[in-house]
Amino acid sequence: MKLRTQFFVGAGILVVVLVALAVVAITTGIRVSHVRNQHDITASIEQHANDLSYVSNNYLLYRERTQKLEWDSLFASLSADLGRLAPSGPEEASLISNLRANSARLRQVFADVVSLGESPAGATGVEYRTSLQISWSRMEVQNRQIVSGASRLERLLEVREDRAVQMSSITIYGLVAVACLLLLAGYFFSYRRTIAGILALQAGTEIVGTGDLDQVIPEDGNDELGALSRAFNKMTRDLKSVAYRYESQRSIAMKLSRPFWTYRDRPAASSSATCIAQQHLTRQSAAISTTSSK
Repeated sequence: MKLRTQFFVGAGILVVVLVALAVVAITTGIRVSHVRNQHDITASIEQHANDLSYVSNNYLLYRERTQKLEWDSLFASLSADLGRLAPSGPEEASLISNLRANSARLRQVFADVVSLGESPAGATGVEYRTSLQISWSRMEVQNRQIVSGASRLERLLEVREDRAVQMSSITIYGLVAVACLLLLAGYFFSYRRTIAGILALQAGTEIVGTGDLDQVIPEDGNDELGALSRAFNKMTRDLKSVAYRYESQRSIAMKLSRPFWTYRDRPAASSSATCIAQQHLTRQSAAISTTSSK
């Protein structure tokens, strides 16, 4: 794999990890926002149940129309909040179903209390007080059940929020760890490959610099370093070929120039030998003449 390709692969892995981290962060943010919204709705339901309990007690005591209208307004807000709840599991669905059933019973009990206050005047005071106490007890039971159910739902939503944040953190840390391992592995692979190739080229250059043109660098790999090694080996082969041609031409030139110098020196050598031979003959003639005269 070429160095440029390795760079693009590393950059691609980094981009993929960043996109995955962004997706996880956005998804977790949406989930946590939804859970917090549900938590706020549940807290509002709990507050409405407490307010309904207070207003219903006042209505039982004073029987004012404004208190009935306030109770109706609070119950409408409670019903709207219950309609906005979206369960994400069977336990949450069961709690929400119980809350809606309790709110419906609370509505029925309060309607009975209102109708009791509008009953004919024939009812005795004891019967009225007895019915009033029973209605108050029933409304308190329904209110307490709504508050209790809302509190349980709040705890479930808090656990759900913590779980979503925890899973998001684990996913993010896992992606970061995998990305770091992949980048480190790619870095060390590229680093070792690059350093090894550079050291081999440096050693080959030093050997070739001493005059050894038989040095060959391993040409493994299809990356830029492999191409550089092949170019270096081709250069040494070309230098070796040029050096061989130069030596051949020099040898031929020496062979061609040797007879010229031999022939140029040969007349001088022949003249010297002739002079020596003439001198030797002159001495011999003189010796013979001396012997004859005696």
